[in-house]
Amino acid sequence: MKYLLIIALIFSFGFNGYAQNEDKKLSKQERKELRKKEQQENLQKSSDIAESKHFILEAHTLVGRRGQSAPIQPNLNFFATDGENVTIQLAFPAAPWPGYNGLGGLTVDGRVSQYKITKGKKTVSIRIDAMSSIGSYQIFINANYGSTSTMRITGNRGERFEFRGTLLPLEENNVYKGTPLF
Repeated sequence: MKYLLIIALIFSFGFNGYAQNEDKKLSKQERKELRKKEQQENLQKSSDIAESKHFILEAHTLVGRRGQSAPIQPNLNFFATDGENVTIQLAFPAAPWPGYNGLGGLTVDGRVSQYKITKGKKTVSIRIDAMSSIGSYQIFINANYGSTSTMRITGNRGERFEFRGTLLPLEENNVYKGTPLF
């Protein structure tokens, strides 16, 4: 009698698990609609963040002038804006010298002189012109909430680099800001 009860329990658990897996399978059309809905939600979130003008891009990859890329720490390398001001920080803690910001890099604060948003089908593009104590910068951001966003910075003296990272509202940041230059 015990054995019969144990076998019945084993079969009931086995069939129950099988039934749950069948419910989770979606048709190709349902997956496509779900993916499209997620893209629309992410586009709306990106648009909301861009329009609020209070966001941060925590960079996980730095791309140089000639296309070479390097992984970097997102909590130390970022671009942030609060609508009127911008902060750009590059930090390399493994550098043999402390850098201008105490983190092995550079932190620059500036003021926004122009802010323009362009909405596309899949991304939101942001153009920011900023002035700082060491020059003026043009910043182009392709904002993709939920996936990797790309930011390209071009300076008036030929500096050019790219950040790839996560776009977040300013309130959700997880960064450490070093000492700003000037």
